[in-house]
Parts: sequence; C-alpha cells; structure tokens
Amino acid sequence: MKKVLMFTLIMCVFSVAAFSQIQGAIQTKIANSFVTEEVRKAALTAAEHNKLTALKKVVEKQKQAAYVSDERGMTPLMFASKNGNQDMVAYLLDKGAEINTEYENPNINYPKVNALFFALNNPSLTSFMLQKKADVTRSVMMKAIDSHQPTTLMLIQKIGKKGVRNENNKETGNSYLWHAARVGNVNAVTKLLQLGATFDPYKDLVHSPMHCAVDDAYKRFSSQGVRGTVLEAFANHKDLNVSQANHLLEGIIATAAVYYPSETASAFALEATKMIVNRFYASHPKEEQQQLLRWKDSAGYTAQQFAEENEFTQVAAYLKSAQK
Repeated sequence: MKKVLMFTLIMCVFSVAAFSQIQGAIQTKIANSFVTEEVRKAALTAAEHNKLTALKKVVEKQKQAAYVSDERGMTPLMFASKNGNQDMVAYLLDKGAEINTEYENPNINYPKVNALFFALNNPSLTSFMLQKKADVTRSVMMKAIDSHQPTTLMLIQKIGKKGVRNENNKETGNSYLWHAARVGNVNAVTKLLQLGATFDPYKDLVHSPMHCAVDDAYKRFSSQGVRGTVLEAFANHKDLNVSQANHLLEGIIATAAVYYPSETASAFALEATKMIVNRFYASHPKEEQQQLLRWKDSAGYTAQQFAEENEFTQVAAYLKSAQK
C-alpha cells in the first residue's frame, strides 16, 4: 500500500511539472495567434531591450502580449530573465506568464530551455524564480554545472537528495556528477556527493565520474598540483569505500600511463596516489586500510602490481611501504 501511495505521489509531482510546461506552450501558441504582428513585435522588442515601461504599455492594452514568442520560441519572460531584470520578470508573472514555458534549443547539450535557464548567472533572480516555482530541468542543471555558474549549489540544494539520486540511474555515465567531475566543478562535486550521488565505476570506464576526476586533476597538475581539484573532493568523501578508493588509484596510474614517460605524469601519479592513500587511512579503520592496497581488480591486479607493470617504480615503492 505504501509503495502505491509513493508511486501516486511521484506521478502527481511529475504531472504538475509536465502540465506547467504544456500549459506554457498552449499559452504562447494562443497568444501568438490572438495578437497582431505589430503587438507581438512591440512586446518582444521592449522585453529584449530591457524597457519595462514600454512593455507595460503594450501589455496593458492587450494582456496576451505578455505571453507571445518570437520565431525561436523566446518569450518576453525569457528576455527579462536573460537581462537580469527582476522587476520585469515579476511584472510578467503577475500578468499570468507561465514560468516554465520551454522552447527547443539547437544546442544538443541543453535541448529544452525555460526562463530560469537564462537567469543562472544571477543568484538573486534565480532565487526569486525558484520561489515562483521555476522548474529545475536537466538543461538548467547541466548549464549551471558546465559553466560553473554561481547558482549551481542553490539548484542542487533545490532538487535535493531525491533529485540527485534519481539522476544516478543514468547508466551512460552522463549524470550530474559525471559532468561536474568532467569540467572540474569542485563545489558541485562536493555537494552532489554529500547528497548521495553515485560514483561507482560504470561498465564503460571512460564514463566513470572518478575517471573524469583523475583526468581533470592531471590536466591541472602543472599549475596547482592535486589540491583543490575534483580528485581531492572524491578523496575527502566520507563514504569512499575500499573498491572505490582502489578504482581511483588504478585510474591515476592508467591516466599517467597514457602520458608516460612524461616527468609530469610520474610526479602526478605519485602525488595523487599519496593523497588518496593518506586521506583514506585518515578516515577509515585499520582493517579497511589493510584491505585497500590488497584489493584486486577484475584482472587480479593490486594497485601496486598495476603500478609496477606500468613502470611507475616510485608509486609501486610507495604503495608497498604503505602496507606496513
């Protein structure tokens, strides 16, 4: 019975969000067919050029002007959001503009965008729109994470544990955590991990969030070492288990091996390996510490053996000494 009630509640939440988007599409379509071309262009021009007084004059004469869209699908509300004009956003919402109207975006990474999508660099406006029930869609979240927007943590907090864990079902690896690791968004990675984002290896190693973390750390190593990278965020995660820590060690060696015999790669492998082992030892009981460096992958290799095979002698020597 509880499962049925939970399913019904989830479907209701989904239906509200879906209905809001459908309602917005219908609202825009009706408005475009109802107003004259002159009125439509006047409303859109006023909004695009950030002229609230001019927009009010048009809307007060014909209310439907608040809901129109241009050929791409941009509405006055979207232009207001893009311009960061909270007064205009509030005015249009007060006039009944649907906040979750979407349009098809040619950018395949963000296929559908709403007004909130354009407000992501403005924390005050984003907060206001979230209070007005703006939907945190996948396109919105991906844009915020990929471009390191200051509102990213706000959005992650908004979707909460449930939203983060639902996103974990993505078997292709293109989860929020994967993208945050790929672009080196340390704050996003830390927050996602806190809320329970899954970071176990995927079937395809390249699509592992931890693999992305290692790759990002190597790219930044010459300028900042491994501190302050997403790799450090994974190393600091309190729920890091033995198999995951071992996967990080193997990922470090494998990534460095791609660039071998670069001196940078060798130095990176040693420093990153030390960080993982030291952080794991500091936060786990002795029995788990001992398991870490004895853990064997599917091919039967320990991290030490993997390092030896790839000729990272300093790393192998360190891993051997760390077992004592």
